[in-house]
Amino acid sequence: MHNWSKSKLFSILSAINPAEWREFRNFIVSGIGGPSGKALELYEVLSDFHPDLNACSLTREELFSGFPGKRHMKIRN
Repeated sequence: MHNWSKSKLFSILSAINPAEWREFRNFIVSGIGGPSGKALELYEVLSDFHPDLNACSLTREELFSGFPGKRHMKIRN
């Protein structure tokens, strides 16, 4: 299990209230930032843990298993 509490990304996403979290999904789906398929998949996985993303029990490998070629992707702190 990875300690996600040190991740700046998880800290920022944890601070988003439920209404903003839904709006964030709408932004991802809109495609404004480019293709959103993988971003939406990651959003859906993280939604199971939001707002307490530090409780995410997934390993780095499990979290990024849906991203071919990114199996050992690192999240910078």
